Amino acid sequence: MRSLIRSATSALVLACSAFFQAQEPQAGLSSSARLTVLPADAVVGLRVTRSLTSKAVKPGEPIDLEVVRDVQVGPLLVIPRHTKVIGTVTSVQPARRAMRGGLLAIQPGAVTAITGETIALKGNRGAQGGPSTDQKARAVMEGYIIFSWVPLLFKGDEALLPKGTALDAFITSDVSFDTARLREAAAVLEQQNAAARVAARTGKASVYLYGKRYTGKCTIALDGNPLVRLSRERFLKLQLVPGAHTFRCQDHELSIDAQPDQDYYIRVDGHPGFWTTRDIPVSVPADQGEDEIYPLGPVDSKDVLDTKLGAGGSIP
Repeated sequence: MRSLIRSATSALVLACSAFFQAQEPQAGLSSSARLTVLPADAVVGLRVTRSLTSKAVKPGEPIDLEVVRDVQVGPLLVIPRHTKVIGTVTSVQPARRAMRGGLLAIQPGAVTAITGETIALKGNRGAQGGPSTDQKARAVMEGYIIFSWVPLLFKGDEALLPKGTALDAFITSDVSFDTARLREAAAVLEQQNAAARVAARTGKASVYLYGKRYTGKCTIALDGNPLVRLSRERFLKLQLVPGAHTFRCQDHELSIDAQPDQDYYIRVDGHPGFWTTRDIPVSVPADQGEDEIYPLGPVDSKDVLDTKLGAGGSIP
């Protein structure tokens, strides 16, 4: 009887031991699943929201930056695109005589996660104004060598960080987030974005025309009618009724089937030829187009050729 009791007790102990051993790893996995870790040195792409020059800013001055792309851990959103970041001007040296160019450096501060936590960032971006050493030497060789004192009268160029300048920032150390809170915050943000999209509906398509490298001043026609003289580094936003529309520049056409409340980006690319430049309109993905027009300025009113173009770029 005692032998039977001891055997039963041993079997019970072994069963309990096996049960708890099986449960321990599962508990660890559950605990791990409850946390999401944004690792140290993860990249946060930023951009400058206004042009900065070594003549106009001062050391310690705060500057506005913004996040260019969503920062995610797997499928989970941690830092949404367009989140604002306050940076700092760390050093400035205006341009000086003797053709010495200006210097300018900035660094990011902290960024706020979708759940409200503050995340410290590190990184820096600098700029130096010209002329370069080679340019100085060439200037001397081209005539200043006779009057060696002349370069001393001229200042160098100011350092410039144009609007839209990219800056890669990095997470300073691992940051842990409650996974459930991340999901809840992402759901709330998506509801807010959906509501904003509904509120912004016009029933028309938004078309952004812009010029980039090599383009001069190309006259663009819309559906056979002159629309705008488009200079490089400029853009025009249009509100068009849905349907087929054709944009023409020189001998090149691009057609779109505009859908209600959709965005379209059309870039005019210049292709230098032997005698002249061929300007060709091309369709660009929305994310890329938004980034490319970010630093550009609107077209001058005198370059708008369509008299029907009303407020907000709408064409009846």
